[in-house]
Amino acid sequence: NYNHWAGQSEKFSPASKPSCIAVPIHWAERPLGVLYLADELPRLFSSEDVTLLEQLAPLAGATLEQRRLLQQTRARWQEAETLRQAGAAVTEILSMDERLERILEQLGYVVPYDSASVQLMREDKLEIVGGRGFPEPQKIIGWQFPVPGDNPNTIVVQERRPVILRDARTAHTPFRESPHAHIRSWLGVPLIVHDRVIGLLSIDSVELNHFNQKHVRLVTPLADQIAVALENARLYDDLQQQMDELKRTQAQLVQSAKLAAVGELAAGVAHELNNPLTGVLGYAEIAMIELEPEHPSYKDLQGIRAEALRASRIVRHLLQFSRQSEPKRTPADINQVTRQTLDVIRYHLQTSNVQVEESYEADLPPLSLDEGQIRQVLLNLITNAFQAMPQGGQLRICSERRGDQIGISISDTGEGIAKDNLERIFDPFYSTKPSGTGLGLSVSLGIVQEHGGRITVESQPGQGSTFTVWLPIE
Repeated sequence: NYNHWAGQSEKFSPASKPSCIAVPIHWAERPLGVLYLADELPRLFSSEDVTLLEQLAPLAGATLEQRRLLQQTRARWQEAETLRQAGAAVTEILSMDERLERILEQLGYVVPYDSASVQLMREDKLEIVGGRGFPEPQKIIGWQFPVPGDNPNTIVVQERRPVILRDARTAHTPFRESPHAHIRSWLGVPLIVHDRVIGLLSIDSVELNHFNQKHVRLVTPLADQIAVALENARLYDDLQQQMDELKRTQAQLVQSAKLAAVGELAAGVAHELNNPLTGVLGYAEIAMIELEPEHPSYKDLQGIRAEALRASRIVRHLLQFSRQSEPKRTPADINQVTRQTLDVIRYHLQTSNVQVEESYEADLPPLSLDEGQIRQVLLNLITNAFQAMPQGGQLRICSERRGDQIGISISDTGEGIAKDNLERIFDPFYSTKPSGTGLGLSVSLGIVQEHGGRITVESQPGQGSTFTVWLPIE
Protein backbone atom coordinates (compact mmCIF):
# COMPACT_ATOMS: atom_id res chain seq x y z
CA ASN A 1 0.00 0.00 0.00
CA TYR A 2 1.03 3.57 -0.57
CA ASN A 3 -0.17 7.05 0.16
CA HIS A 4 0.32 10.31 -1.78
CA TRP A 5 -0.46 13.82 -0.75
CA ALA A 6 -1.11 17.08 -2.64
CA GLY A 7 -0.14 20.19 -0.75
CA GLN A 8 1.28 20.43 2.75
CA SER A 9 0.90 17.40 4.99
CA GLU A 10 1.32 17.43 8.77
CA LYS A 11 2.78 13.90 8.68
CA PHE A 12 5.72 15.14 6.61
CA SER A 13 6.06 18.56 8.18
CA PRO A 14 9.72 18.00 9.17
CA ALA A 15 10.56 17.78 5.47
CA SER A 16 9.04 21.25 4.90
CA LYS A 17 7.93 20.24 1.41
CA PRO A 18 4.57 21.37 0.04
CA SER A 19 3.93 18.08 -1.80
CA CYS A 20 5.29 14.53 -1.58
CA ILE A 21 4.64 10.89 -2.47
CA ALA A 22 5.86 7.68 -0.76
CA VAL A 23 5.71 4.00 -1.64
CA PRO A 24 6.88 1.01 0.49
CA ILE A 25 10.15 -0.85 -0.24
CA HIS A 26 10.00 -4.64 0.13
CA TRP A 27 12.47 -7.45 -0.39
CA ALA A 28 11.34 -11.07 -0.31
CA GLU A 29 8.10 -9.92 1.28
CA ARG A 30 10.05 -8.23 4.04
CA PRO A 31 9.55 -4.48 4.53
CA LEU A 32 12.79 -2.53 4.29
CA GLY A 33 11.63 1.09 4.28
CA VAL A 34 9.93 3.80 2.22
CA LEU A 35 10.82 5.41 -1.12
CA TYR A 36 9.89 9.04 -0.58
CA LEU A 37 9.63 11.79 -3.26
CA ALA A 38 8.97 15.48 -2.48
CA ASP A 39 8.53 18.65 -4.55
CA GLU A 40 9.22 22.26 -3.67
CA LEU A 41 6.02 23.36 -5.41
CA PRO A 42 2.45 22.38 -4.58
CA ARG A 43 1.27 19.75 -7.01
CA LEU A 44 -0.83 16.64 -7.31
CA PHE A 45 1.09 13.47 -8.20
CA SER A 46 -0.53 11.35 -10.92
CA SER A 47 -1.11 7.62 -11.02
CA GLU A 48 1.73 7.42 -13.57
CA ASP A 49 4.02 8.98 -10.96
CA VAL A 50 2.93 6.41 -8.46
CA THR A 51 3.45 3.56 -10.97
CA LEU A 52 6.93 4.82 -11.83
CA LEU A 53 7.85 5.07 -8.18
CA GLU A 54 6.53 1.56 -7.54
CA GLN A 55 8.72 0.27 -10.37
CA LEU A 56 11.75 1.91 -8.78
CA ALA A 57 10.99 0.52 -5.30
CA PRO A 58 12.21 -3.07 -6.06
CA LEU A 59 15.49 -1.66 -7.36
CA ALA A 60 15.84 0.30 -4.14
CA GLY A 61 15.00 -2.87 -2.20
CA ALA A 62 17.66 -4.86 -4.06
CA THR A 63 20.24 -2.13 -3.41
CA LEU A 64 19.42 -1.96 0.28
CA GLU A 65 19.53 -5.75 0.62
CA GLN A 66 22.83 -5.89 -1.23
CA ARG A 67 24.24 -3.23 1.06
CA ARG A 68 23.02 -5.15 4.11
CA LEU A 69 24.60 -8.37 2.88
CA LEU A 70 27.86 -6.58 2.13
CA GLN A 71 27.95 -5.06 5.59
CA GLN A 72 27.11 -8.42 7.09
CA THR A 73 29.84 -10.10 5.06
CA ARG A 74 32.36 -7.49 6.11
CA ALA A 75 31.33 -7.89 9.75
CA ARG A 76 31.61 -11.69 9.53
CA TRP A 77 34.99 -11.39 7.84
CA GLN A 78 36.16 -9.04 10.58
CA GLU A 79 34.90 -11.44 13.22
CA ALA A 80 36.62 -14.35 11.51
CA GLU A 81 39.89 -12.40 11.24
CA THR A 82 39.67 -11.42 14.90
CA LEU A 83 39.08 -15.04 15.86
CA ARG A 84 41.96 -16.17 13.65
CA GLN A 85 44.36 -13.68 15.20
CA ALA A 86 43.18 -14.50 18.71
CA GLY A 87 43.48 -18.23 18.08
CA ALA A 88 46.99 -17.82 16.67
CA ALA A 89 48.01 -15.67 19.62
CA VAL A 90 46.88 -18.13 22.30
CA THR A 91 48.67 -21.06 20.66
CA GLU A 92 52.08 -19.50 20.05
CA ILE A 93 53.17 -19.65 23.72
CA LEU A 94 53.87 -23.00 25.34
CA SER A 95 54.03 -22.37 29.10
CA MET A 96 50.73 -22.47 31.01
CA ASP A 97 51.11 -19.19 32.93
CA GLU A 98 51.97 -17.13 29.85
CA ARG A 99 49.26 -18.82 27.84
CA LEU A 100 46.57 -18.03 30.43
CA GLU A 101 47.55 -14.36 30.37
CA ARG A 102 47.48 -14.29 26.56
CA ILE A 103 44.08 -16.06 26.44
CA LEU A 104 42.41 -13.46 28.64
CA GLU A 105 44.05 -10.64 26.68
CA GLN A 106 42.88 -11.95 23.29
CA LEU A 107 39.42 -12.74 24.63
CA GLY A 108 38.87 -9.01 25.09
CA TYR A 109 39.32 -8.43 21.36
CA VAL A 110 36.55 -10.92 20.57
CA VAL A 111 33.96 -9.95 23.19
CA PRO A 112 34.06 -6.80 25.35
CA TYR A 113 34.17 -7.60 29.06
CA ASP A 114 35.05 -6.01 32.38
CA SER A 115 36.59 -9.09 33.99
CA ALA A 116 37.15 -12.68 33.00
CA SER A 117 38.70 -15.87 34.34
CA VAL A 118 39.79 -19.31 33.17
CA GLN A 119 38.60 -22.20 35.32
CA LEU A 120 39.99 -25.71 34.92
CA MET A 121 38.84 -29.05 36.30
CA ARG A 122 40.91 -30.30 39.24
CA GLU A 123 39.58 -33.75 40.12
CA ASP A 124 35.94 -33.06 41.06
CA LYS A 125 36.26 -29.27 41.38
CA LEU A 126 36.52 -26.23 39.15
CA GLU A 127 39.51 -24.07 40.08
CA ILE A 128 40.23 -20.52 38.90
CA VAL A 129 43.72 -20.61 37.39
CA GLY A 130 43.83 -17.19 35.72
CA GLY A 131 41.98 -13.88 36.03
CA ARG A 132 41.95 -10.45 34.43
CA GLY A 133 40.09 -7.22 35.22
CA PHE A 134 39.44 -7.96 38.89
CA PRO A 135 40.44 -5.42 41.56
CA GLU A 136 43.00 -7.93 42.91
CA PRO A 137 43.32 -10.81 40.41
CA GLN A 138 45.80 -12.74 42.55
CA LYS A 139 43.18 -13.20 45.28
CA ILE A 140 40.81 -15.19 43.08
CA ILE A 141 43.48 -17.66 41.92
CA GLY A 142 42.76 -20.98 43.60
CA TRP A 143 39.03 -20.41 44.17
CA GLN A 144 37.19 -23.70 43.73
CA PHE A 145 33.63 -24.67 42.87
CA PRO A 146 32.47 -28.24 43.61
CA VAL A 147 31.16 -30.25 40.69
CA PRO A 148 28.31 -31.12 40.69
CA GLY A 149 26.93 -27.93 42.21
CA ASP A 150 24.09 -25.44 41.91
CA ASN A 151 26.15 -22.49 40.64
CA PRO A 152 26.22 -21.38 36.97
CA ASN A 153 29.85 -22.42 36.54
CA THR A 154 29.14 -26.07 37.22
CA ILE A 155 25.97 -25.96 35.08
CA VAL A 156 28.15 -25.00 32.10
CA VAL A 157 30.41 -27.99 32.77
CA GLN A 158 27.67 -30.50 33.52
CA GLU A 159 25.43 -29.57 30.59
CA ARG A 160 28.37 -28.83 28.25
CA ARG A 161 26.75 -25.67 26.89
CA PRO A 162 27.14 -21.87 27.14
CA VAL A 163 25.09 -20.12 29.83
CA ILE A 164 24.09 -16.44 29.90
CA LEU A 165 23.03 -14.66 33.08
CA ARG A 166 21.45 -11.35 32.22
CA ASP A 167 21.42 -10.37 35.91
CA ALA A 168 24.17 -12.28 37.74
CA ARG A 169 23.17 -10.97 41.15
CA THR A 170 20.05 -13.08 41.09
CA ALA A 171 22.22 -16.17 40.58
CA HIS A 172 24.45 -18.13 42.93
CA THR A 173 26.03 -16.36 45.92
CA PRO A 174 29.60 -16.10 44.50
CA PHE A 175 28.38 -13.28 42.25
CA ARG A 176 27.22 -11.32 45.27
CA GLU A 177 30.53 -11.63 47.10
CA SER A 178 33.83 -9.80 46.72
CA PRO A 179 35.73 -9.83 44.39
CA HIS A 180 32.68 -10.65 42.19
CA ALA A 181 30.43 -7.94 43.60
CA HIS A 182 30.89 -5.77 40.51
CA ILE A 183 29.45 -8.40 38.15
CA ARG A 184 25.96 -7.70 36.77
CA SER A 185 25.81 -10.00 33.74
CA TRP A 186 27.78 -13.15 33.00
CA LEU A 187 28.65 -15.53 30.17
CA GLY A 188 30.11 -18.99 30.73
CA VAL A 189 31.43 -21.08 27.82
CA PRO A 190 32.71 -24.66 28.27
CA LEU A 191 36.24 -25.67 27.25
CA ILE A 192 36.01 -29.04 25.51
CA VAL A 193 38.86 -31.05 24.00
CA HIS A 194 38.57 -34.62 22.70
CA ASP A 195 34.92 -34.65 23.87
CA ARG A 196 36.10 -34.00 27.43
CA VAL A 197 35.24 -30.85 29.40
CA ILE A 198 38.45 -29.48 30.93
CA GLY A 199 36.99 -26.24 32.29
CA LEU A 200 35.25 -23.04 31.21
CA LEU A 201 35.66 -19.38 30.31
CA SER A 202 33.93 -17.07 32.79
CA ILE A 203 33.23 -13.64 31.26
CA ASP A 204 31.78 -10.76 33.29
CA SER A 205 30.26 -7.32 32.72
CA VAL A 206 29.15 -4.51 35.02
CA GLU A 207 26.17 -3.84 32.72
CA LEU A 208 22.83 -5.64 32.89
CA ASN A 209 21.87 -7.70 29.82
CA HIS A 210 25.32 -7.16 28.31
CA PHE A 211 25.76 -10.60 26.75
CA ASN A 212 23.63 -12.14 24.00
CA GLN A 213 23.70 -14.99 21.48
CA LYS A 214 26.04 -13.05 19.20
CA HIS A 215 28.68 -13.17 21.93
CA VAL A 216 28.07 -16.90 22.34
CA ARG A 217 28.52 -17.37 18.58
CA LEU A 218 31.83 -15.49 18.71
CA VAL A 219 33.29 -17.00 21.85
CA THR A 220 32.39 -20.65 21.19
CA PRO A 221 34.87 -21.28 18.34
CA LEU A 222 37.57 -19.39 20.25
CA ALA A 223 36.85 -21.55 23.30
CA ASP A 224 37.56 -24.64 21.19
CA GLN A 225 40.99 -23.25 20.26
CA ILE A 226 41.63 -22.20 23.85
CA ALA A 227 40.78 -25.69 25.11
CA VAL A 228 43.31 -27.24 22.72
CA ALA A 229 45.90 -24.60 23.64
CA LEU A 230 45.46 -25.24 27.37
CA GLU A 231 45.64 -29.00 26.88
CA ASN A 232 48.83 -28.57 24.86
CA ALA A 233 50.24 -26.29 27.56
CA ARG A 234 49.46 -28.92 30.18
CA LEU A 235 51.16 -31.60 28.10
CA TYR A 236 54.13 -29.29 27.57
CA ASP A 237 54.45 -28.61 31.30
CA ASP A 238 54.18 -32.34 32.00
CA LEU A 239 56.91 -32.97 29.43
CA GLN A 240 59.10 -30.29 31.02
CA GLN A 241 58.61 -31.92 34.43
CA GLN A 242 59.50 -35.30 32.98
CA MET A 243 62.61 -33.83 31.35
CA ASP A 244 63.60 -32.16 34.63
CA GLU A 245 63.02 -35.43 36.46
CA LEU A 246 65.11 -37.24 33.85
CA LYS A 247 67.92 -34.72 34.33
CA ARG A 248 67.74 -35.18 38.10
CA THR A 249 67.80 -38.95 37.64
CA GLN A 250 70.80 -38.70 35.35
CA ALA A 251 72.55 -36.47 37.89
CA GLN A 252 71.76 -39.00 40.61
CA LEU A 253 73.16 -41.79 38.46
CA VAL A 254 76.35 -39.79 37.90
CA GLN A 255 76.51 -39.05 41.64
CA SER A 256 75.93 -42.73 42.40
CA ALA A 257 78.79 -43.67 40.09
CA LYS A 258 81.04 -41.19 41.86
CA LEU A 259 79.95 -42.48 45.25
CA ALA A 260 80.67 -46.01 44.12
CA ALA A 261 84.22 -44.87 43.44
CA VAL A 262 84.25 -43.26 46.89
CA GLY A 263 83.18 -46.58 48.39
CA GLU A 264 85.96 -48.48 46.68
CA LEU A 265 88.48 -45.89 47.77
CA ALA A 266 87.07 -45.83 51.30
CA ALA A 267 87.49 -49.59 51.64
CA GLY A 268 91.15 -49.30 50.74
CA VAL A 269 91.65 -46.26 52.95
CA ALA A 270 89.96 -48.02 55.87
CA HIS A 271 92.24 -51.02 55.51
CA GLU A 272 95.37 -48.89 55.30
CA LEU A 273 94.43 -46.56 58.18
CA ASN A 274 92.84 -49.01 60.59
CA ASN A 275 96.11 -50.94 61.11
CA PRO A 276 98.23 -47.93 62.22
CA LEU A 277 95.29 -46.52 64.17
CA THR A 278 94.96 -49.82 66.03
CA GLY A 279 98.64 -49.62 66.91
CA VAL A 280 98.40 -46.01 68.08
CA LEU A 281 95.33 -46.81 70.17
CA GLY A 282 96.87 -49.96 71.64
CA TYR A 283 100.17 -48.33 72.62
CA ALA A 284 98.30 -45.36 74.12
CA GLU A 285 96.16 -47.68 76.27
CA ILE A 286 99.21 -49.72 77.37
CA ALA A 287 101.03 -46.53 78.36
CA MET A 288 97.97 -45.34 80.29
CA ILE A 289 97.96 -48.64 82.23
CA GLU A 290 101.62 -48.24 83.15
CA LEU A 291 101.25 -44.61 84.26
CA GLU A 292 99.41 -43.26 87.23
CA PRO A 293 96.50 -40.86 86.48
CA GLU A 294 98.48 -38.11 88.23
CA HIS A 295 101.41 -38.45 85.82
CA PRO A 296 101.90 -35.30 83.61
CA SER A 297 101.71 -37.40 80.41
CA TYR A 298 98.54 -39.22 81.37
CA LYS A 299 96.25 -36.47 80.05
CA ASP A 300 98.24 -36.35 76.78
CA LEU A 301 97.76 -40.09 76.36
CA GLN A 302 94.04 -39.64 76.91
CA GLY A 303 94.04 -37.07 74.12
CA ILE A 304 95.95 -39.44 71.80
CA ARG A 305 93.46 -42.22 72.57
CA ALA A 306 90.43 -39.95 71.98
CA GLU A 307 91.76 -38.64 68.67
CA ALA A 308 92.64 -42.15 67.49
CA LEU A 309 89.11 -43.27 68.28
CA ARG A 310 87.72 -40.24 66.43
CA ALA A 311 89.86 -41.00 63.37
CA SER A 312 88.61 -44.57 63.45
CA ARG A 313 85.01 -43.37 63.62
CA ILE A 314 85.57 -41.03 60.64
CA VAL A 315 86.85 -43.92 58.54
CA ARG A 316 83.88 -46.04 59.62
CA HIS A 317 81.47 -43.21 58.82
CA LEU A 318 83.00 -42.81 55.38
CA LEU A 319 82.36 -46.48 54.76
CA GLN A 320 78.81 -46.17 56.03
CA PHE A 321 78.24 -43.19 53.76
CA SER A 322 79.52 -44.96 50.69
CA ARG A 323 77.36 -47.98 51.51
CA GLN A 324 74.32 -45.73 52.21
CA SER A 325 73.75 -47.34 55.60
CA GLU A 326 71.25 -45.90 58.04
CA PRO A 327 72.79 -43.77 60.82
CA LYS A 328 72.06 -44.57 64.46
CA ARG A 329 70.13 -41.62 65.78
CA THR A 330 69.29 -40.45 69.26
CA PRO A 331 67.66 -37.20 70.50
CA ALA A 332 70.34 -34.50 70.69
CA ASP A 333 70.69 -30.79 71.42
CA ILE A 334 72.03 -29.33 68.18
CA ASN A 335 73.37 -26.23 69.97
CA GLN A 336 75.40 -28.41 72.31
CA VAL A 337 76.66 -30.57 69.44
CA THR A 338 77.77 -27.43 67.59
CA ARG A 339 79.56 -25.97 70.63
CA GLN A 340 81.38 -29.24 71.34
CA THR A 341 82.49 -29.47 67.71
CA LEU A 342 83.76 -25.91 67.75
CA ASP A 343 85.70 -26.59 70.96
CA VAL A 344 87.85 -29.13 69.10
CA ILE A 345 89.27 -26.45 66.83
CA ARG A 346 88.65 -23.28 68.89
CA TYR A 347 92.25 -22.93 70.12
CA HIS A 348 93.59 -23.32 66.58
CA LEU A 349 91.21 -20.61 65.38
CA GLN A 350 92.25 -18.19 68.10
CA THR A 351 95.96 -18.64 67.37
CA SER A 352 95.31 -18.04 63.64
CA ASN A 353 93.77 -14.57 64.12
CA VAL A 354 90.21 -15.79 63.50
CA GLN A 355 87.56 -14.12 65.61
CA VAL A 356 84.66 -16.43 66.47
CA GLU A 357 81.13 -15.11 66.97
CA GLU A 358 78.44 -17.51 68.22
CA SER A 359 74.68 -16.98 68.29
CA TYR A 360 72.39 -19.87 69.22
CA GLU A 361 68.60 -19.67 69.31
CA ALA A 362 67.32 -20.76 72.69
CA ASP A 363 64.82 -23.52 73.44
CA LEU A 364 65.33 -25.44 70.20
CA PRO A 365 63.64 -28.86 70.22
CA PRO A 366 65.92 -31.93 70.26
CA LEU A 367 66.76 -33.48 66.90
CA SER A 368 67.10 -37.15 66.08
CA LEU A 369 70.77 -37.29 65.10
CA ASP A 370 73.79 -39.47 64.78
CA GLU A 371 75.94 -37.08 66.82
CA GLY A 372 79.24 -38.40 65.51
CA GLN A 373 78.20 -37.88 61.88
CA ILE A 374 76.78 -34.39 62.46
CA ARG A 375 79.97 -33.40 64.35
CA GLN A 376 81.92 -34.59 61.32
CA VAL A 377 79.78 -32.40 59.03
CA LEU A 378 80.16 -29.32 61.24
CA LEU A 379 83.89 -29.87 61.65
CA ASN A 380 84.31 -30.13 57.87
CA LEU A 381 82.43 -26.86 57.33
CA ILE A 382 84.26 -25.02 60.13
CA THR A 383 87.60 -26.25 58.83
CA ASN A 384 86.74 -25.12 55.28
CA ALA A 385 85.75 -21.69 56.60
CA PHE A 386 89.01 -21.44 58.55
CA GLN A 387 91.07 -22.43 55.50
CA ALA A 388 89.28 -19.79 53.41
CA MET A 389 90.76 -17.11 55.72
CA PRO A 390 94.54 -17.73 55.63
CA GLN A 391 95.22 -14.17 56.89
CA GLY A 392 92.56 -14.36 59.58
CA GLY A 393 89.03 -13.01 59.64
CA GLN A 394 85.68 -13.51 61.27
CA LEU A 395 83.87 -16.81 61.71
CA ARG A 396 80.20 -16.62 62.66
CA ILE A 397 78.23 -19.66 63.81
CA CYS A 398 74.53 -19.46 64.60
CA SER A 399 71.43 -21.62 64.86
CA GLU A 400 67.82 -20.74 64.07
CA ARG A 401 64.44 -22.35 63.59
CA ARG A 402 62.35 -21.85 60.46
CA GLY A 403 59.07 -23.71 60.47
CA ASP A 404 59.76 -27.42 60.85
CA GLN A 405 63.51 -27.11 60.24
CA ILE A 406 66.54 -26.01 62.26
CA GLY A 407 69.45 -24.38 60.47
CA ILE A 408 73.09 -24.19 61.60
CA SER A 409 74.93 -21.50 59.62
CA ILE A 410 78.71 -21.22 59.33
CA SER A 411 79.84 -17.93 57.75
CA ASP A 412 83.34 -16.68 56.96
CA THR A 413 84.84 -13.49 55.59
CA GLY A 414 87.22 -15.35 53.34
CA GLU A 415 87.88 -15.61 49.64
CA GLY A 416 84.42 -16.77 48.58
CA ILE A 417 83.56 -19.23 45.85
CA ALA A 418 83.35 -18.41 42.14
CA LYS A 419 79.92 -18.87 40.54
CA ASP A 420 81.24 -21.54 38.15
CA ASN A 421 82.47 -23.63 41.09
CA LEU A 422 79.30 -23.44 43.21
CA GLU A 423 77.51 -26.13 41.20
CA ARG A 424 80.37 -28.61 41.66
CA ILE A 425 81.56 -28.11 45.22
CA PHE A 426 79.61 -31.16 46.48
CA ASP A 427 80.96 -33.48 43.77
CA PRO A 428 83.30 -36.21 45.09
CA PHE A 429 86.99 -35.50 44.40
CA TYR A 430 86.29 -31.94 43.25
CA SER A 431 88.32 -29.40 45.17
CA THR A 432 89.55 -25.84 44.59
CA LYS A 433 92.37 -26.37 47.10
CA PRO A 434 95.75 -27.54 45.80
CA SER A 435 95.98 -30.15 48.58
CA GLY A 436 92.28 -30.91 48.88
CA THR A 437 90.84 -34.40 48.39
CA GLY A 438 87.36 -33.19 47.35
CA LEU A 439 85.66 -35.57 49.78
CA GLY A 440 84.73 -33.33 52.74
CA LEU A 441 81.68 -31.59 51.30
CA SER A 442 80.55 -34.67 49.38
CA VAL A 443 80.62 -36.81 52.54
CA SER A 444 78.96 -34.02 54.55
CA LEU A 445 76.14 -33.68 52.04
CA GLY A 446 75.52 -37.42 52.12
CA ILE A 447 75.32 -37.45 55.91
CA VAL A 448 72.90 -34.52 56.01
CA GLN A 449 70.70 -36.05 53.31
CA GLU A 450 70.58 -39.32 55.24
CA HIS A 451 69.19 -37.25 58.13
CA GLY A 452 66.47 -35.90 55.81
CA GLY A 453 68.15 -32.49 55.54
CA ARG A 454 69.97 -30.32 53.04
CA ILE A 455 72.89 -27.91 52.78
CA THR A 456 72.51 -24.46 51.21
CA VAL A 457 75.35 -22.20 50.10
CA GLU A 458 75.60 -18.45 49.63
CA SER A 459 78.89 -17.01 48.44
CA GLN A 460 80.37 -13.93 46.81
CA PRO A 461 83.97 -13.91 45.58
CA GLY A 462 86.04 -11.70 47.85
CA GLN A 463 83.26 -11.35 50.44
CA GLY A 464 83.04 -14.80 52.02
CA SER A 465 80.65 -17.74 52.15
CA THR A 466 77.80 -19.06 54.28
CA PHE A 467 77.02 -22.78 54.51
CA THR A 468 73.77 -23.67 56.27
CA VAL A 469 72.88 -27.18 57.38
CA TRP A 470 69.08 -27.61 57.55
CA LEU A 471 67.81 -30.53 59.62
CA PRO A 472 64.13 -31.51 60.00
CA ILE A 473 62.30 -31.44 63.32
CA GLU A 474 60.56 -34.78 63.75
